Amino acid sequence: MQKTITAIEDKNIEAMMGGTGCPTVVILPGMSSSMYEWELIYNQLFHLTTVVVVHRPGVGNSELGEESRTTYTTALDLKQFLDIHRMAEPILLIGHSYGGLCAQHFAKLFPNSVAGVMLVDSTSIHLQRLNQIPLSDDDDSDERWIKKCIYYSRMTPKQLAEEIKPQLESNQLTLSPSAQRNMILCQTNPNLYKAMASEINAWEKCALTIKQAGEFPAVPLVVIGRDPEYSVRHTEEMTKEDAIAIENMWQDLILEQVTLNGNGKYILAENAGHSIHLDRPDIIVKAVKNLLINL
Repeated sequence: MQKTITAIEDKNIEAMMGGTGCPTVVILPGMSSSMYEWELIYNQLFHLTTVVVVHRPGVGNSELGEESRTTYTTALDLKQFLDIHRMAEPILLIGHSYGGLCAQHFAKLFPNSVAGVMLVDSTSIHLQRLNQIPLSDDDDSDERWIKKCIYYSRMTPKQLAEEIKPQLESNQLTLSPSAQRNMILCQTNPNLYKAMASEINAWEKCALTIKQAGEFPAVPLVVIGRDPEYSVRHTEEMTKEDAIAIENMWQDLILEQVTLNGNGKYILAENAGHSIHLDRPDIIVKAVKNLLINL
């Protein structure tokens, strides 16, 4: 694994990259996730082709610039990153969760730069429908998350560590000790929460912008969705009724992504929650291998 720091506009962007060959596989992790969570998948793919996992500004050692964090700015950052490193295009673009929303925007802005797109339990361009679900508790509302993120963003790393007492999930303990240490460092970086507050505040507007950005390119599209029964069973922060209501809507939104173009294929990640890349990395690796053969 080679970690790089790339100057883009008024900030530095961190990524890990390795391997040789085309097409280049570019991975955009989820909103609060780090590139280190993709270690198992990266280690299997870089033997096959060039692999790049990018930290968005605010995550790890990627610096926050002056602009607001949106899917548009993330797409522009990624295009500049590819150009600076003279990465062969078109790429195979993989986006998880919020990273999937950014991937959708990139694909519409730069259709000639993508050979294929994989959306891993991706945030939908119709995400506002999740906020319209009546719940018994509003602790998970966007407004609460933004306030919490702003509160965390004003702390020092030491204060943040004392406040959130960062711990790794069981599926993260399968990663190397180095990856585990770096994930804790990411969790205790106040810039992560400053970026998240900006991203959450803008994401409904971003989704509307993506919908209005024209047709999704006619490239191979793979949509991998989590296991609904597994997800409800492992949800602890809300009532079972609320969890089922959200999960039903989430599954509808995932399946709709298959129709972004006429080439969509759906894969159910059995026994996996939202972090499919950690619960079932084998499913993602197999799907990427199949795409590489056919691109």
